[in-house]
Amino acid sequence: MRTVPLPISRIPPDPASDFYFEVAKGDIPGYSSINKFGTNQDIADGTEEIVWSGSGVYTFSTTADITHIVSSSTSDNGKTIEIQGLDSNWDLVVQEKALGSPATTGVALDTALIRVFRMRVNDASTNVGTVQCGVGAVTTAFTAGNLRAQVDVGNGQTLMAIYTVPAGKTAYLTKYYCSVIGDPGPPSRAPDYSIFRLYSVDRANGYAPQLKHAVGAAMVGTSLVEHEFLPAGLATEKTDIYITAQPEGDIGSVSAGFDLVVVDD
Repeated sequence: MRTVPLPISRIPPDPASDFYFEVAKGDIPGYSSINKFGTNQDIADGTEEIVWSGSGVYTFSTTADITHIVSSSTSDNGKTIEIQGLDSNWDLVVQEKALGSPATTGVALDTALIRVFRMRVNDASTNVGTVQCGVGAVTTAFTAGNLRAQVDVGNGQTLMAIYTVPAGKTAYLTKYYCSVIGDPGPPSRAPDYSIFRLYSVDRANGYAPQLKHAVGAAMVGTSLVEHEFLPAGLATEKTDIYITAQPEGDIGSVSAGFDLVVVDD
């Protein structure tokens, strides 16, 4: 991500208007707002992991091989799941798909994806089981290597500090934030501190991950740390953005997220 200002020519001319509020309302053509927030409740001492509810190593697909959703509970039979991601052309796709009957048998998506960065339960009752999205046909749960997104029991949506800029878009990163969560266990999760790192990966040019910022948060008082980018950081199309955490001194339970303004190129 390069550090550049928001394009002045596209900012609303009324100086009294709240730019970000107008974007959130959808009143500025070509602009949208994105908030990505994640948790990881079980990171081993000294280990760096992406902040997402699936925990463990996160695998980014290299082809559009993300094809199925599934639940761990038959109580989720027929519930509608919204899946947000990118297709084989890296274009944004939002699709709804009903879980099967039984929900523990995987159901194929209408459009295969190369990225999935949000799922929501669009139903009158929330998910009873763990709802997952991943690679290939499956029963009950994906293997770790095939899992791409997960809605934990009762959450109603994914918690993953991961986003990929769609084709034909540019993302402006305005803020990121992170926190260490105290957990008495068992086992207890009380690291002395955790290191949080913000990365971007430009897939369009085949670049390796690039560290863009890092902060530390201690388990003393409030552990919330926020960093604003003024001017905003820039990420071009097909760029993965994510936050990792590395606890030191004990198992870690953390949360983190970031805010973006996404603009049509």
